[in-house]
Amino acid sequence: MTKTKLLSTSEALDRDGAADLLNALAERLRGGTVLLESATDSVTVQVPEGVTVDVDLTSRQKSAGTKVKIDVEIEWYEGADAVGGASGLTLPEPGTSETG
Repeated sequence: MTKTKLLSTSEALDRDGAADLLNALAERLRGGTVLLESATDSVTVQVPEGVTVDVDLTSRQKSAGTKVKIDVEIEWYEGADAVGGASGLTLPEPGTSETG
């Protein structure tokens, strides 16, 4: 039950750059193989058909202002291929939601 950090990186991007990164990750997830590279590391993982996705949206008051954070966590057990049920999270098109 050892936890091993395979790769860790942080980078400041503009909004389009962040969206491009997420789109590239989404395409690789669809293909089932994700290669992640940082300046010093490179890791490839095989992603099964079924994964668990956790999404958290938080805000916290800081001295510089309100810090807002979206955490998206995708996890699975190696060798598992179970597909879960329907998600409660939706991403409506901008301007179509009554909230936000």
